This record gives sequence, C-alpha cells and structure tokens, in this order.
Amino acid sequence: MLGTFAGAAQPHRNDSQATPSPILSRYYVADDRRFVESAEMGFMVCVERTSGMTKAGEEITVDIRATTIFRKESGHWRVVHHHTDRF
Repeated sequence: MLGTFAGAAQPHRNDSQATPSPILSRYYVADDRRFVESAEMGFMVCVERTSGMTKAGEEITVDIRATTIFRKESGHWRVVHHHTDRF
C-alpha cells in the first residue's frame, strides 16, 4: 500500500506559500506516521517533533499533530495541503 507514496515527503510549493518560522530548528522528525492511499490521492497523519532555539535565544521543544494531503500528478506524489496544530 505504501509503495512510492511512503517516500513522497517532498513538498510541492513555491516561495510565496512559505511562512517564515520564528524557530531555528535543531532537528525535525515525523513519528507515528499513518498513510492512506488511493490511486490518485493520499494522506499522512503523524506527530511532528522539533526542538531548537527561538531568535530570542530561548530553547524550545514542540510536538504537533500534522495532516498532509497528497495528489498524484504526472506519476509523482505532490503535497497539496499540510495542516498542523499543537496538542
């Protein structure tokens, strides 16, 4: 089921869609990943974990829930939506 979709974590977005982050990250990991896939669409839910330092010099650790929606375009998986929220 996961096939090529499991390795599809390459975001498809342009710079105008990027949001500047106040965090200078030291690491990033996606834990507890679950995938659902059809022929043309798929989604992944996971817990994204990161730690780092704010621009003000404060050490922080952040765990967030994430949902990423993929669409197959020309035989390649593309990210079409990514949503996160803290818990």
